[in-house]
Amino acid sequence: MTTTTHIMEHEMTRVITFLMMMVVSSFAFADGATKTLEKEVGGWTVQQYHSDDGSFSHCMINTDYVPANKQNQKKMKSSMMNVGLKLFSSEAAAFLLSAPDWKFKEEDKFYKVTFRFDNGKSFDLSMKSNPPFGLYQEFSLENSDWLQAMMASKSVELTIDDHSLGGFSLDGSRKAIEELLVCWGANMNLGEKNEENTFGNGQ
Repeated sequence: MTTTTHIMEHEMTRVITFLMMMVVSSFAFADGATKTLEKEVGGWTVQQYHSDDGSFSHCMINTDYVPANKQNQKKMKSSMMNVGLKLFSSEAAAFLLSAPDWKFKEEDKFYKVTFRFDNGKSFDLSMKSNPPFGLYQEFSLENSDWLQAMMASKSVELTIDDHSLGGFSLDGSRKAIEELLVCWGANMNLGEKNEENTFGNGQ
């Protein structure tokens, strides 16, 4: 078998793995709800979801982090990482990390994820595995100091069980989180929820 054929098979495997990761991430976030609105803010995708009966389900943001160089890619153990944040109608929240080259075998195994921000603040978040590609954890907005620090910082280093994934720019994250809160707040204040709401414009 030629080197070119090996490369093509390798790339095809990566594409299939990436598509599988997107499907898994979609199930983890969507919870059977239907996406009703989507917009791009600060390099993040902001989405709104409704249940089949038309009631508000959740709002979410997500983005892909791509390592700046081979060294950072080696640290991350993947060519990219998807970061997502979701706010539910139940007033709970969830945070997700996933990557196409990660391989989690055990479900609901807990890992310590540490955020080290450029402003000197550091926070630990206990996240559980969502095989095969991700870590997922719900949390309360009342316990989200790390999220406020994320909005006030320019960069962050992420570690999983003290293994550094490298540093990441937070450019655009403040605007995205603000838009997420606008989406969630507008829907929570609607009373009779419906799919006609458009977030981010005061309606």
